[in-house]
Amino acid sequence: MDTSSTISSGSSARTADAIKGKSGAASEEMSNLKADLDDLVTRVPFLSDVDLNAAKDKLVAKMSAAKKSAIETAGQAKEKFNQGVDATEGMVKDKPFQAIGVAAGVGLVLGLVLARRGMR
Repeated sequence: MDTSSTISSGSSARTADAIKGKSGAASEEMSNLKADLDDLVTRVPFLSDVDLNAAKDKLVAKMSAAKKSAIETAGQAKEKFNQGVDATEGMVKDKPFQAIGVAAGVGLVLGLVLARRGMR
């Protein structure tokens, strides 16, 4: 493995970890939002207009935060995907025969797995 692929895989791992962290935060925000919404639904009949408006404002703020988090996560995933595409293109241009060999190997393994499933 050369230095550029080592650097690329190191930054890829850090980017993947960052995306997982953001994804976990977005998931947690969605869980909190659902819990708050469930709580609000059970309390609606007992809330005054002032309390209802305050609850609505709080819910809108949480929805906005969840949307922002989801947009950030999607943007980071898109960036990571584009980095992967660029790295793959660079590797194929630098080592075309190795790329052909890897593609053939993957195709062979997939063919064997699919053929075995068809035999059962």
